[in-house]
Amino acid sequence: MNQLLDPARLPTLKTWQRLENRPLDFLNASRGFGTIFLQGRTFAGGLGRFYESIDWIIDRESKSAFAPGSGVEVNFEALAGMHAAANQSEESPVISIDFDFCHRIAGLSLVNLPSLSIMEKLRQAIQLFGQEEIASSAVEEWRLEIQPEWNLCDHCRKLAIERARNPEKHALFRIIHDLADSGENMMVGMGSDHLKLDTWMQPERLSAFEGFLSVNDRFGEAMLHVNLGLVYSLRFYPEIVDGEEFATLQIHDLRGDLNFEIRHRDPLMVRHWKAICDDSGYFDRKCDS
Repeated sequence: MNQLLDPARLPTLKTWQRLENRPLDFLNASRGFGTIFLQGRTFAGGLGRFYESIDWIIDRESKSAFAPGSGVEVNFEALAGMHAAANQSEESPVISIDFDFCHRIAGLSLVNLPSLSIMEKLRQAIQLFGQEEIASSAVEEWRLEIQPEWNLCDHCRKLAIERARNPEKHALFRIIHDLADSGENMMVGMGSDHLKLDTWMQPERLSAFEGFLSVNDRFGEAMLHVNLGLVYSLRFYPEIVDGEEFATLQIHDLRGDLNFEIRHRDPLMVRHWKAICDDSGYFDRKCDS
């Protein structure tokens, strides 16, 4: 079983290096990296899973890449920049390759771990695509330029703090906790106009840390984490996808943007989710069915 990445326990990434904006060439080079943890980042959290290898299919005309059967599709037309970050640990080095996009919520990271990845291949790729080293503070300033920080009004800030302070009472925590107790599978997806990531997972371990809900897959292959303070609404409804009926739960942030979708194979689950949502008191006017 793989050791999942807990964002609360990841080593601090201290060394940053700007990379050439050649994402398709870099993905081609990543075929030799071994196992990686691919994570999509949103305004309200992240979704990631391990891949022993990703056989990317590159379409240079559309500046996109996808991997059949993996649930991953990326379009790089709006790419703003690429960076490599490392934690400077000889005993347990962690290297993350980050892709950031112009004025978009979602970002993409390829995280490489020493016990699973072929670190020498990765270092060679960084050397090939690398430019100058930069300070982490400079990266954060640059990110604020391409995606300005969103200022909350006093009312929304108060409600966000309240939701984060009591994560176990949050409707989303209770919904996923029920799925974990019953041992049922759920499909979790995130999507935007430039990044799509879908994965099945059987939630087993839930934890709440400083307002974040972290969900680990029973088989150690995937993880979801959500900043509950930034979740503004849950919307759920039955739908048919590829001829199969599902109950679908959408997770929207404070700006009204869709961050994640959760699907369950029993469409009647919508009623149960609505009951949990109504009982929680958080979304009296924000949950719709």
